[in-house]
Amino acid sequence: MSEQNSATKEQLTNTINLLHTIFESHVFIATCRGYWDRMGQDVLSFLENRKENRAWYKGSRIAVSILDDTFASQMQQLLGNALQEKELEPPRSIVEVRSILCKDAPSNKGNNYYY
Repeated sequence: MSEQNSATKEQLTNTINLLHTIFESHVFIATCRGYWDRMGQDVLSFLENRKENRAWYKGSRIAVSILDDTFASQMQQLLGNALQEKELEPPRSIVEVRSILCKDAPSNKGNNYYY
């Protein structure tokens, strides 16, 4: 992980930890999921404005991976068994981003793209 990505993950982790100290569990979960979704909306908007330039997709894949890993792992670490599995599922915006990235992922048979 690059230094910039590491710093981003650290900032996100610190923010989630701070939210946990402020809110009760149900409010913490709703806030984290809302924050996760909003960040996913930013990535989705970024991708939609750059559909013609797939060079940007690698960075978007990395961003989504960091968001998913950080939100899910931190929420699980902080709440443990109090967290329901559905609360760890990625929000709608993240699912949409993954769909865009998956459609444009190169196949294993060459330089063709799935559409």
